[in-house]
Amino acid sequence: MFPTEPLNGAENGGGGNRTRERFRADRLHSKELWDSLPIAWRIEVSRRQLSSPNYSIPRDARLTQVYAIQEDGGAIKIGRANDVAKRLNGMRTGNWRTLTVLAEATLPARIEKIVHYELARHRIGRSEWFEPHPEVYEAVEALRAYGRGDAPHLPEAA
Repeated sequence: MFPTEPLNGAENGGGGNRTRERFRADRLHSKELWDSLPIAWRIEVSRRQLSSPNYSIPRDARLTQVYAIQEDGGAIKIGRANDVAKRLNGMRTGNWRTLTVLAEATLPARIEKIVHYELARHRIGRSEWFEPHPEVYEAVEALRAYGRGDAPHLPEAA
């Protein structure tokens, strides 16, 4: 597994300022190198950290459904819900566009925010909707793989 920095500020004795969390690997030495990794790997590193018994913010590690819903082949919403079908029906109320569930997976709740962070450059405004960009589709495919029970394979650290 890639060596990574704790998401909760544990390197400072715990707690950490959650609004200033950095979702990147510390031993990769640069944000540019971290950003060059496939998004599926970045999601998997974060999932492993959240699933660790040493992770100290339990509500972020609780399992929920993380989903991707696309609107008429355009914008993609990445969110979380306890019941994706119910959420989809709620979104369809008053929306004339066709909504399609692209992916759903049971993952730690914090993964949704991590995916939002990783895809920030493709975000539409300040919403949970993203442009239909290849990197967004790569994240959707990673969520789809988790839904099938297939975690991405990471290279082992040297």
